[in-house]
Amino acid sequence: MLGVLLLVAINSGLWFVSTSIQQSNTYNYHNYNALQSYYDTMPIQDAMDSINNMVVNLDLYQQYERYQSIPDAIPNKVEYFDDAFNDYEFIQIYQSYVDTYDLHDQVKLHAALQTYFQQIVDYQQYVNNVKDNFQQLKTLPVWSLYSKGKQQYYDDLDLLYSQLKDVTPVITNHLGFESVLSINATLLLSLFGMFLVLSIFGLDETTKMDDLLLMTEKGRSRTTFNKVLVLVLTLSGVALLVYGLEMVLTQLMQGEISWGVPVQSIPALYTVPFQATLGQWYLQIVLKRILALVTLSLLFGAFYHLFSNKRYSIYLFITLLGLSVFAFIMITDTALLVWLKYLNLFALLSTHVLFRQHRIIELFSFVISVPILFLAVNVVILAGALFTIFTKRLTQKRFVFKFKLRFVKFKELFFEHLNLFRFESYKLFVMQKGWAILLIVASLLGSFFIKPSAVIKCWRANANLQSIMMIMEVC
Repeated sequence: MLGVLLLVAINSGLWFVSTSIQQSNTYNYHNYNALQSYYDTMPIQDAMDSINNMVVNLDLYQQYERYQSIPDAIPNKVEYFDDAFNDYEFIQIYQSYVDTYDLHDQVKLHAALQTYFQQIVDYQQYVNNVKDNFQQLKTLPVWSLYSKGKQQYYDDLDLLYSQLKDVTPVITNHLGFESVLSINATLLLSLFGMFLVLSIFGLDETTKMDDLLLMTEKGRSRTTFNKVLVLVLTLSGVALLVYGLEMVLTQLMQGEISWGVPVQSIPALYTVPFQATLGQWYLQIVLKRILALVTLSLLFGAFYHLFSNKRYSIYLFITLLGLSVFAFIMITDTALLVWLKYLNLFALLSTHVLFRQHRIIELFSFVISVPILFLAVNVVILAGALFTIFTKRLTQKRFVFKFKLRFVKFKELFFEHLNLFRFESYKLFVMQKGWAILLIVASLLGSFFIKPSAVIKCWRANANLQSIMMIMEVC
């Protein structure tokens, strides 16, 4: 129970750190929600017009600040800016506004609101554009080069978008829900599943109870079944607790989430081609995550029973999980090795990505949808893992695998040239297996990615600063 509480505390802490970092890089979420609530009281088109007018005014205020930063001694200063900046009434309005609000924060807030409200207004236009693109694609010569499976994929996608003609997204508290999607607690839970396997199967070995429980074939089968059942139920319960805690904390800190709105009301899920409410979509995502967690835990249980030395099973599982994270992040959907992106362990945990779109994988002439691939991989791993666990416990035979590194020659060539700092570092990270701790920490931190939108915003801010400097140089 203490381990469960520790896991929940770590997950909550990481969630808070992630949210704080996002706010420091973009804008304050509470101010955004307050401003969104204000505009949400108006009809959608009136709110859109009001936001657009405000964005125009804020742009004028920024131009006026740039105007003020140019010395009066520079010739032709007025030519680069509007004459309205010399109007006394405009200056009074500007001064009153900047005395009340932070201009740069308001620019970010209204730009984000303008994008969000515009998406909501233009949703049906987006659906029609997608359908038109499908029809145009079928008239192009490249259509005849597609395989039958890929042509069927576009036909199915066209049918899905046809069912969205009556969907009307609404303004809702999307930031809270998007902050939950930005957390990947499944990595923590997968590591927790490892410790569950070590605890459930390792305790009886340590206390020598296996010598008594596994004396008969019936005892071995019943004991194994009960241990697997406890593992599945415990991991499922803890996962539900963690995901539930995420939702409670999110709604306490960032406001209530409307679960009955269309899933397309969330900007991050704007392109979801399925007709479902936000609650329905998230529920299926959580259930599939739990299935993937159980699958990976039983896979580690199979590794645990394969080797007599338990360290090898831990190293193998962490290595596979780390390589899966690397492949999932680095391989794009248009790469030739895209099947490696989705046919790995971390992809099973990333259900919020897999089921955000209707995707397929095409390998040579074989085409399979990602949802079917997800279920197939889970079934295959579950069947193989359960077969391995039961077989190895019934036969009581494991692989004796010995792997020893001999550092004699390495020591002669390398140790003599090491100073004290390097030698202590080598002992910590190699001899004391410190690299394994680093791998676990890297896996946890790999849950939080730098958002491309934040990078683009920083780039645009630098570009604006450079343009101001260029104007001053020209003047």
